Amino acid sequence: THGHVFGVDEDRYLLFFTNKHGYGNWAKVRAEIRACPRFKFDYFLRSLNATDLGKRCETLMREATKELTELERRMANQEEQRKKLGDEVKEQVASTEKVARDAAIANGTATDAEHAAAEAEAEKAESSSTSNGLSAGPPSGSSNGGRSAMPAHIHNTAEAAAIAERRARLFLEKQRQDK
Repeated sequence: THGHVFGVDEDRYLLFFTNKHGYGNWAKVRAEIRACPRFKFDYFLRSLNATDLGKRCETLMREATKELTELERRMANQEEQRKKLGDEVKEQVASTEKVARDAAIANGTATDAEHAAAEAEAEKAESSSTSNGLSAGPPSGSSNGGRSAMPAHIHNTAEAAAIAERRARLFLEKQRQDK
């Protein structure tokens, strides 16, 4: 090619004609280039032999393959990040809902559905930890009955209610800020 820089149009037509006639049919690609009115005065391109045109097409295809591979890798990374972010958001929502439910239970303002959800969650936790050989119940001497997510050292119901109420207020305040 002796220092000649192929243009975008030349490359596009070379790939088009390669696709039309099939890989390796460089003589047919050369004939198409020579017959194309677009390249009537492009003496460099018209003067290339079939082997040189084939080398250029192979170079273009290698570069296109590299670009495609890189694009697929980026898309896979983006999808992985999107999934990871979605999982984190789901975990945060579940945690926030649990805190709000625990606060409502501690305050005595919980609905029957919230009580049922808390009991189902406690049963789920109990069944998963008993399958691991762990005790799922509250520590001995604890009076919370396993109904709230308060730390084990909190024995006072009023103290537990105050903590749950504080958590619920923070949750509601954060929701208002997000809107």
